[in-house]
Amino acid sequence: MDKVPPQICNNAKFFPFFEGCLGAVDGTHIESFIPSEDIPRYRNQKGDLSQNVLAACAFDLRFCYVLSGWEGSAADGRVFEDARRVD
Repeated sequence: MDKVPPQICNNAKFFPFFEGCLGAVDGTHIESFIPSEDIPRYRNQKGDLSQNVLAACAFDLRFCYVLSGWEGSAADGRVFEDARRVD
């Protein structure tokens, strides 16, 4: 999908704010079972064991990118910067 969908372009309420937008990005913590030696790194700020996962989807509700596996203790900004990095 290379262009903004008509639901956005044809709606004056949305278009000025979403012009050029191709989708949405969000992060979440997914409960994980972690080897005992790695537990401290995967304990999130609520004290649960999790992976910090970043996902992006297009306006057609299809995932176009998922970055999983980050420790639950990793900051969202750190995960986002890793997703932006081009190797």
